[in-house]
Amino acid sequence: MTDMHIDESVLLLYFSGNLEPAERERVESWISESREHERLAKDIYYIYFAVDAAKTIQEVDAQKDLSKVHHKINRKRMISMFKWAQRIAAILFIPLLLSIVYRELKEEPVQFMEIRSNPGMISSVDLPDGSRVWLNSDSYLKYPVKFDKERREVFLNGEAYFSVYKTPRKDL
Repeated sequence: MTDMHIDESVLLLYFSGNLEPAERERVESWISESREHERLAKDIYYIYFAVDAAKTIQEVDAQKDLSKVHHKINRKRMISMFKWAQRIAAILFIPLLLSIVYRELKEEPVQFMEIRSNPGMISSVDLPDGSRVWLNSDSYLKYPVKFDKERREVFLNGEAYFSVYKTPRKDL
């Protein structure tokens, strides 16, 4: 086998993995024949490795990759800012919700107006809903400053004439 000659291009194909199995065995036996063949194969391998690394470096677009990294960093910043905004919104939402619930549950005390007519006199008053009341002599009327949505209730002691303002009929 000492008369066998292997070309450098065959060694390059061997190291790149582009040889047929039979040819691969032939190159491996050639390398194991002598120290000189082993050294030459090692030198060709280093050259192949250097050329492959140089190709890889040339294929890399540093600007494009750098812009990808910047894009990822900015995206993570935006996600982080969005998470902080969500936290702040949640923190602000809880007191707002509590204040709304408190206002809804808090009952305002009902304030009343009182009207008295003197003996021998007739008085008139307009109620908050637009109705009008004439009180007879020595009568007393008590009504809320604001009627609720369901009822219009007044308290009368004595005699009165009511001209009631009609509200649109409610469906029950």
